Amino acid sequence: MTEKKYHVITYGCQMNEFDTEVYSKFLEEMGYAETKSPEDADILVFNTCAVRENADKRLYGRLGQAVGWKRNRPDMVIAVCGCVARKDGQSMADRFSHIDLVSGPGDIASFKDNIIEILEGKTPVVSVSSTGDELDLSASRKSSVSAWVPVSAGCDLKCAYCIVPYVRGDLRSRQPENILKEVRELVDGGFKEIILLGQNVNRYGLDLKPRVKFSELIREIGGIDKDFRLRFVSPYPKGFTKELIAAMTEVPQVCEHIHLPLQAGDDNVLKRMRRGYTGEEFVKLVADLRAAIPGLSITTDIIVGFPGETGEQFENTMKLVEEAMFDNAFMFAYSARAGTEAAKMEDQVPHEEIMQRLYRLIEVQNSIMFDKNSAFLGKTVEVLVEGPSKKDPSRMTGRTRDNRVVVLEGETFKPGEVVFVKIDKTFLWGLKGSRPGG
Repeated sequence: MTEKKYHVITYGCQMNEFDTEVYSKFLEEMGYAETKSPEDADILVFNTCAVRENADKRLYGRLGQAVGWKRNRPDMVIAVCGCVARKDGQSMADRFSHIDLVSGPGDIASFKDNIIEILEGKTPVVSVSSTGDELDLSASRKSSVSAWVPVSAGCDLKCAYCIVPYVRGDLRSRQPENILKEVRELVDGGFKEIILLGQNVNRYGLDLKPRVKFSELIREIGGIDKDFRLRFVSPYPKGFTKELIAAMTEVPQVCEHIHLPLQAGDDNVLKRMRRGYTGEEFVKLVADLRAAIPGLSITTDIIVGFPGETGEQFENTMKLVEEAMFDNAFMFAYSARAGTEAAKMEDQVPHEEIMQRLYRLIEVQNSIMFDKNSAFLGKTVEVLVEGPSKKDPSRMTGRTRDNRVVVLEGETFKPGEVVFVKIDKTFLWGLKGSRPGG
C-alpha cells in the first residue's frame, strides 16, 4: 500500500508557523505522513500571510507552479489557508480552478472536516469566516526543543497600515487554565523553551471576564517548577506596563530578550499610523526595560515610507534607531494593503525614494548589530542547542538567552542540551563558538 503524504508551505509570522503545526496534526491523524517535496504530496497546503504584498506575490507564483504538479497527479488536493485565503476568498477559488480548499485562519478547526468532504466528493470548498474556534487546538510540533503556545488570536487595535484585524478578527484570549495546562504538558514532555504567541501578546486577557493581566499569566507560568526558557512575541509598546516589567525581572524562566515593534520614529508618522505612543515614550520604555533587566537585548520592526513620510520625518526615525541601539531589526518598505486606512491615504511615497531610505536605515542598523555582536568575542554564554544548522546540517546551532544565534563547533551537541560556549567569532547575523577548552 502506497503511503499517503502531505506537505505544508508556510509564509509569514510565528502564528502562521504554529497554524502549520495544527494543519500537520490534522493530516497526520488522517494517516498522512509529511514529505519534503511539495510535488509528491497527496495533500498540499499553502499557509499564507497577507501582511506584505511580497508574500502575496510569492504565493501566487507557487500556485502557478502547482498547476503542473496537479496536472501530473490529478488526485492531488490543494488547500490555500491562512490570511491571504481570508482576504481573497472566493475570488481566489475562481481564479485558480485547481484549488480544492480556500480556508481562513478562523476556520482552522474545520480544516479536517473540509478535507474529508473534498476527498469524498472532490467539490471545491471556500470557508473564510473571520473568526472561529481556533484557540485550543493540538499541534504536531516541528521542534523537540521549542514550542509555540498561542495565548490569543486577532487584534483589537486598528493600526492604519495593518491588515491583521481584517483577516484574523478581533482580540480573543484563551482561558488561562488552558494555557497553563498546555505549558505544563509541554515542559513535562521535555520541551526546553516555551514561546507565547499573540498579535499583541501583552493585550492578552483584556477581553476575558474577569480580565486577566498578561503579567499575571507570566507569573502563573513561572510558578511551574521546571527548568525551561520563557519568551513571548510580540508585545505592544503602549501596553507594556510596570507590572509586566516587574514580572520579567522576577520570573527566572523569562529570557533577556524582547521584540518591541517601533514601526516609525517620528511622532506625526506614529500618529497617522495610529500607534498610540510617541518616539519619546518608546525611548523611555527601552531605557526602563534595560535598566530593569541587565543584558536585555531588544529587537524591533520598522516600516519605511509610510504615506506622507517626509525626508525630515525619516531622519527622526534614523535618530531614534541610533539612540535605541536595537540588537536586531526587521526593516520593511511600506506595502499598501487593500482595505486598510493607509491604503486610501494621499501622498504615497514613491517606491524609489522608499528604497533609498530603506537602504540607508539597513546600513545604520547593520553597523549597530555588528558592533553589538562583536562585543561577545571571547565571552562565555549559555546556549540552548536547537538542532542542525539550515545552511550547514553538519553543524548544530543554538540560541542564547538574549536570542542570538550561535553556530556550534567541536564535539557533538544534542538538541535540548543547555551548554556554555566560548564565542570564537562574531558576525552580523550571529555568533560562532565552542565549549571552553574544547
